[in-house]
Amino acid sequence: LCAQAAALEMIKCGTAGFIDAGSYHMETAASVYEESGLRGALSYSTMDEEGLPESIAMDAEEALKRTDSLYDRFHGKGNLKVYYSLRALNSCSSRLVELEAMRARERGTMLQAHMNEYMGEINGIVDREGMRPYEYLEKMHVLGSNFLGAHSLILSEQEKSLVMERGVKTCHCPFSNCGKAVPDTPQLLEMGIPVGLGSDGAAHGGLSLWNEMKIFRSIMNIRYGVPESNPVIMPAETILSMALEGGSCALGLHNKSGQLKEGFCAD
Repeated sequence: LCAQAAALEMIKCGTAGFIDAGSYHMETAASVYEESGLRGALSYSTMDEEGLPESIAMDAEEALKRTDSLYDRFHGKGNLKVYYSLRALNSCSSRLVELEAMRARERGTMLQAHMNEYMGEINGIVDREGMRPYEYLEKMHVLGSNFLGAHSLILSEQEKSLVMERGVKTCHCPFSNCGKAVPDTPQLLEMGIPVGLGSDGAAHGGLSLWNEMKIFRSIMNIRYGVPESNPVIMPAETILSMALEGGSCALGLHNKSGQLKEGFCAD
């Protein structure tokens, strides 16, 4: 029922493609999305930290196995893809990071993770690994053009450089993010880093990217436009390009979707 409601809302809002960070009944959800005709990338929620409820507890090998099963059944079926995933780095062991990244490379699909969303998450990795999240993934040889860092709000200058150099894709979720941090999006775009827009799921503020774009414009203006006396710090054309072309990059469809153009996906 949740998947059906989500599909209907996205269709109503004009969203033709989406990425699901993953939950625990993804085969059922995938069947709904396949029928909907939407273009989607699905993941299984993968984390192996100790102390999780028994219903979702798993080790690294079991987490990989569950995504393998989802991939085998739904990747390439209709308009669907399956991405490998890391829920959040402080909930994932280095073994799980290694396995998920390896399998994504083997199967030629993307790996996604919640990245640098709030200070507690960042500090958890600094305490555990002695370095910031993107630096840790660089050490693990994970970063590349097949990596999607959802959120990516609080980035050091070193992390921004790593994201740019490795061709990492990013995605902001303005309504959900604005209670945590404001990303340095103008600089990310200036550096040529692909930035898409999402809603972080229906529970936060619905699934309308139009609402996310309006909220994002206000956030960018308050944080950067007013202090710099620049009323067009984030013009509508740029934000629309993020939703369309940035979203296409996140879906692994760079120069194949996000524009009304001959040869592009006609969604």
